[in-house]
Amino acid sequence: MLLKHLESYSKEELLIGLESTAHYGEVFAQFFFKHDFKVVIINPLQTSAIRKAGIRKTKTDKINSFIISKSLIFNGYRLLEKKDIKLLALKSLAKSRRKLIKQRTS
Repeated sequence: MLLKHLESYSKEELLIGLESTAHYGEVFAQFFFKHDFKVVIINPLQTSAIRKAGIRKTKTDKINSFIISKSLIFNGYRLLEKKDIKLLALKSLAKSRRKLIKQRTS
């Protein structure tokens, strides 16, 4: 359903910005990258600074989307590359390994 909606946009003109939210954001980043979208992961400290600069401190999906867009415009960005996706997968694997070791030694 999401891909169907995004098909109405040109992939060259579309930029998907995701706030880094540990493994939740990684799944989305991998999904969009796999489907050849331009993806950027944004540090939450950047979006927090933009949010604090505003008058209202409200957090909604609509406001978060706007803040992520502002962060892309004002702070610049670096597109995710294949090596970044591999690194995300490696980090996930290392985290799973640590969790299994902890279970085994408990």
